[in-house]
Amino acid sequence: MNRYFTILFALLLAYLFFSLSSCAKKEPASTLFSDMFGTWKKTAYATDDNGSGIIIPSEIYPQPSNMVDVLVFKADTTGYEYTVVNNVSDTLRFTWYVFGDSLAIAYAAHLTNTYYVRNVSAVNLTLYANTNRGLAAYYYNK
Repeated sequence: MNRYFTILFALLLAYLFFSLSSCAKKEPASTLFSDMFGTWKKTAYATDDNGSGIIIPSEIYPQPSNMVDVLVFKADTTGYEYTVVNNVSDTLRFTWYVFGDSLAIAYAAHLTNTYYVRNVSAVNLTLYANTNRGLAAYYYNK
């Protein structure tokens, strides 16, 4: 009888251990807002050269080697865009917000740009925008 009690007690302890460990705090689900946080470096851009209304692979171009474009999104909804072209740098500060599946960037000294967030993951960001030249896409990596 003592042997059964020991086995039953061990099973009870194992059950308690596993049920309590499953109650540990889980990470909150990511949102488009939280996925935007961080530093994103532009790797490519695209323009709808044929006017079809969609971006096709032949319309995607690598970022020129003489150009660096970085977006930084902070949790307090501020950020900045840092660009370097031919060794000349510029920093534009902005505020940003997400609405639905879109991102608005309001530059301190310029207009507000609205982008459709086509894709965002831990390492990739793709933004689409309608410009005066048609559809454009911008590709970033963390």
